[in-house]
Amino acid sequence: MTDTRYLAARPNLPVSDVARSVEFYRRVLGFDVRVDAPEFGLAVVGKEDAEIALLRTDSPPPGGCYLTVEGVDTLHARCVEAGATIAVALQTQPWGMRDFVLEDPDGHRIALGEQVSRAA
Repeated sequence: MTDTRYLAARPNLPVSDVARSVEFYRRVLGFDVRVDAPEFGLAVVGKEDAEIALLRTDSPPPGGCYLTVEGVDTLHARCVEAGATIAVALQTQPWGMRDFVLEDPDGHRIALGEQVSRAA
């Protein structure tokens, strides 16, 4: 029997307006559109190996995810310049991650961080 290999994780975020959310992730994070299926209320956006699925829902509960990046300071500056709501300021954590949290139009908290040191 062959071992299972996990290749990637893709969070599914419920959103009230897929097109608005796609525009937000393109403008703020520089994501590309990987799947655009408005007839199914679905889009997948991403950059390099990171992807987020956006699923239309009438009353989306807030959720979130954590994306590990390289160049978090540059990304933070881009997000601020794009007018994103920064929910948690850019900071270096005791466990070695430098990260910040933004909110998308549906209130999802998207944490973005970079490993800057190893925890002791």
